[in-house]
Amino acid sequence: MQRFLAIVLVLVLAAAGVGYLLLQRQHAAALDAAQTASSGAVDEARAQAAAAIEQLARDTTRVLALAIADPVGRGDTPAVNGLLADAVGGDRLVGVMVLDPSGEVLSSTDLRWRGRRLDDADALKAMAVREPTVLGPTAGGELEVAAPVVVSGVRVATVRATFQLGEPAGG
Repeated sequence: MQRFLAIVLVLVLAAAGVGYLLLQRQHAAALDAAQTASSGAVDEARAQAAAAIEQLARDTTRVLALAIADPVGRGDTPAVNGLLADAVGGDRLVGVMVLDPSGEVLSSTDLRWRGRRLDDADALKAMAVREPTVLGPTAGGELEVAAPVVVSGVRVATVRATFQLGEPAGG
């Protein structure tokens, strides 16, 4: 009888051990599924944030192109420079340049670019856009957007705006 009880006890302990292992595996699988779901939610949130930043960048560039259209059309470079300087720092905007149809930099928040002629692939791509368009991330991890500057239905310039992708400074 004792031998029978010992065998039953060993079988019960073995079954409990197997049950414990199965429970641990189930717990690990549930935890893994929760982490995967959480990771998916984080990825989705990141994608939504990136889309929101791109939309904000396109909208900001559109408004900037509208704001500078009149002074660009009049050739009022000091007014354009002032508008660009006032715009930088808001809505993640870190830099702006205005190109004439030949690629000459009419105005820029970076003084080193003023008066230069740009004919590289990025400048040509920017000057070809018909509406505010994301040109892509820069080598520095920023987002570049271009938009036409139109006066009386005629394209007179192109605005290229650069936006910060990461957390804004101080935020």
